[in-house]
Amino acid sequence: LLYHLIEARKSGITDVLIITSSAKKHAIKTFLTPSKTIEQSMIKAGIGDLLDEYNDVVKNMKISFAIQHKMLGTSDAVRVGRFWAKGQPFCMLFGDDTYSEYEGKPALRELIDLYESLDEKAVIVGGREVGMDEISRYGIIGITESVNDNVYKFDKILEKPKREEVVKPFAGLGRYIFPPSIFSYIKKTKPSPKGEYLITDAISLMAKDNNAYFIKLPQQYYDMGNKLFALEANVEFALRDPILGPPFMEYLKRKINENQ
Repeated sequence: LLYHLIEARKSGITDVLIITSSAKKHAIKTFLTPSKTIEQSMIKAGIGDLLDEYNDVVKNMKISFAIQHKMLGTSDAVRVGRFWAKGQPFCMLFGDDTYSEYEGKPALRELIDLYESLDEKAVIVGGREVGMDEISRYGIIGITESVNDNVYKFDKILEKPKREEVVKPFAGLGRYIFPPSIFSYIKKTKPSPKGEYLITDAISLMAKDNNAYFIKLPQQYYDMGNKLFALEANVEFALRDPILGPPFMEYLKRKINENQ
């Protein structure tokens, strides 16, 4: 959560809505309320180097909360935030999808720059290229036209597509910009066999009527919902830390030698 808030802050976002369950709301609000206890906990957890950015986030961002009372899918979660959006375009970040910065630039800023360069107010999806053997794991973008090396137009998002349906194996991964009209398309979505309303369905409906853009992000992607990938992310972020990195590298070398 903190990495996402820092990314949003560095991307120029000052107003944030966190959509969560009633069970998690108290813990999140407690964490986002500065105190000596929180500061000591962050130091103990090895993220004391993020204290300055943490304080910047909690002091300079307006953070609101909304409760999704039933887990009815991503489209339903976005619907819950309609009152907060107030008819304005907004960004969405999925909690499990984390990106590093690329040359000092956050992933979300890539989407915002593209959105601001357009004459139209289109939906924008950020993600990366995946292997053809991975396409069944993600929502794959139905590319229709190349705008440049990193930006493409699309008219649908394919869930678990067949290989012959895929023009390019680009997956939408947790970064979105929506114009306010997305809510009218959310109303048109139908539940999946599991009873969930998926934001990819609403995006596909919208993309049929309007231009929609996919941007291939240069930032490194981490799937925090996957245990192995989450471990890899923790290792990589730790190694980048100027204080933790060197001793942690020595620890890894020692453990590798012990297990050879």
